Amino acid sequence: MDRASHLLDQLLDLARIESIPQEVRQPLDDVSVSDTYQGVMSDVGPRGKRKNISFAARFPAARLRCHGFAFHLLLRNLLANAINYTPEGGRIEVSSTYDGGSVVIMVDDSGP
Repeated sequence: MDRASHLLDQLLDLARIESIPQEVRQPLDDVSVSDTYQGVMSDVGPRGKRKNISFAARFPAARLRCHGFAFHLLLRNLLANAINYTPEGGRIEVSSTYDGGSVVIMVDDSGP
């Protein structure tokens, strides 16, 4: 059931992306990594809590210029996969760092 639900979420995300007009896709936003993380966790966090997964997050690179909606989908997909493949009682850590002029987002978990 969880896999079917995850697949449905991904198909809905694809439909949402394809429905965005081309001219709207161009502008970049100044996005808070922490706010995006909190929004994603409100969606997928309850599944992790049911599996007794511990979450940790730290964001030294607090902001980035990107497409806000696309970043939200990316982070949600990464966290949903981490939750799916992390065993009961495991851990998931999310962080952002600077690497030169880029921001690196890392999701590390105790799954395979």
